[in-house]
Amino acid sequence: MKNYITIVEKTSKRFRSHVIIYNGFYHFAEMHTIEQLEKFSNMLGFTYTLEEVSQSEEHGKYRRYSISRTIDDRCGGGFWKLSDIPDDAKPFKALSNGSIVDCYFLNDGETIHIYRPNPNAKEVYKPLSLEDHIDFVKNNYLC
Repeated sequence: MKNYITIVEKTSKRFRSHVIIYNGFYHFAEMHTIEQLEKFSNMLGFTYTLEEVSQSEEHGKYRRYSISRTIDDRCGGGFWKLSDIPDDAKPFKALSNGSIVDCYFLNDGETIHIYRPNPNAKEVYKPLSLEDHIDFVKNNYLC
């Protein structure tokens, strides 16, 4: 169960967002709605399958889904220039060093590879403004 998704009705200390995508024991992405999950899964090119449903007073309805792809999100210091990443990698907004910037992903049919820029690489590390950062997270996802 390396990569999976949880969806809960009520958030808590354990589930800080309604929708969380896990990469092992770490949060890979989180969002507020299933619609945002659909948009995110379509963008990265994965599907998910319901594996477990339960009910609790603390979280309401709890659902766990398996994911059709593995996620390779190794930092390794991040990339310094666009030539460091594969030519067919696609851009998407994601976190790097706490700021939302242009990151890249490549779905090879089995694994989704994530490429995040090094925060010291000023040519490729261009954070959103605080206002745009807040707006993006509210309307999209945090990854």
